[in-house]
Amino acid sequence: MELGSILKGMSRNWVGPLLVALQVAITMAVMVNALFVIQERREVMARPTGVDEANLGRTGIFAYADDFDWTGEIRADLEALNNHPGVHAAGTVNSLPGTGSGWSSTWLVEENKPETSVQSAMYLVDEHGLETLGLELVEGRWFREDEIIDVDPTGFEGFFSGIVLTESLANKMFPDGALGRMVYTESEDQAPVVGVVRQLAVPWPSYLEWEDSSLVPGRLSGPAIFYAVRAEPGRLEQVLPEVEELLTGRASGRTVLPPETHREMVAEEFTDERATVRILFVIMVLLVLLTGLGIVGLASFNVRRRTRQIGTRRALGATRGDILRYFLAENAVLTAMGLGIGVVLTYALNYFLADQFNVARLPGSWLLIGMLALLALGQLAVLGPARTATRIPPAVATRTV
Repeated sequence: MELGSILKGMSRNWVGPLLVALQVAITMAVMVNALFVIQERREVMARPTGVDEANLGRTGIFAYADDFDWTGEIRADLEALNNHPGVHAAGTVNSLPGTGSGWSSTWLVEENKPETSVQSAMYLVDEHGLETLGLELVEGRWFREDEIIDVDPTGFEGFFSGIVLTESLANKMFPDGALGRMVYTESEDQAPVVGVVRQLAVPWPSYLEWEDSSLVPGRLSGPAIFYAVRAEPGRLEQVLPEVEELLTGRASGRTVLPPETHREMVAEEFTDERATVRILFVIMVLLVLLTGLGIVGLASFNVRRRTRQIGTRRALGATRGDILRYFLAENAVLTAMGLGIGVVLTYALNYFLADQFNVARLPGSWLLIGMLALLALGQLAVLGPARTATRIPPAVATRTV
């Protein structure tokens, strides 16, 4: 069972061991990177958004009447929604976190200094926004009703009277404290920071700065507007159809947009992510199975080829345990050779994925886990043929094979 005798035995018929070692190497590269990407994607999909996800939904209206009274109709809609049984709060929004569509803005920490610019998501919210979204206000105040301005989606006059930042964005822009500080735009507008909320994710799942969001007091003035509706706990599925019926029967000259739960919207946005996870998992499982079968096949071939040799060793006093340990050690050497090549392939594949698809760099611990897993796989795969070898009787040595 010495290493020298194992290597000598492999060199006599090196094609089979080489192919299995390469198979182990490729499997390691694909398996480790696939598991890493799966874990990364699952963490992305599980990130909290900062809103009351379980009880939050969205609906809206699209107006087709030329003389539609946006200000009056929105006010009446919100009054009806907030007084509806089962509705905790309702307000206007331009987007919701993690749903894939929204606005962004560039803020300047110092006036007329583009080098101090910070990118963030920008949410238009009204005076009901704090309660509607279920945000946690940690500093300052929320917007008042008189601060909400009508925003034309093609452009608007004036600017906002204040701005609310998430903690993440506030700490990035004003490490020494954000409340009361002025935020500037490239067009020389400015607004003070009136509040800070604990967390609010951006609308785009692939955006790296997940919690860099800002909120401003405004609502769109057509041709469509969204209402966020937060139901009492556990009542969202019941409330949303009632809300749709309420809005449909309340006024004419408009169409009510189909209501959706926030979780449904986020799940739809992550459809491609979930498909990627499933595909990677299937590929990884198939490669592992093929590698295991390759090891079993090579070990079975070696047992048949060495039947007389094994019988001779048994006749010279080798125990069944000795035969078993030899095949396990031989497989460990073969797997280790494959893992050595696999380390290089794993890092090479990770660098490619990082460069092309923004996958994070692979930590060294993942390599260790992959190596141990494939080593264990190799030992389990060879166990059956090795146990078959231990049942070869010493008498075989005296027969012609």
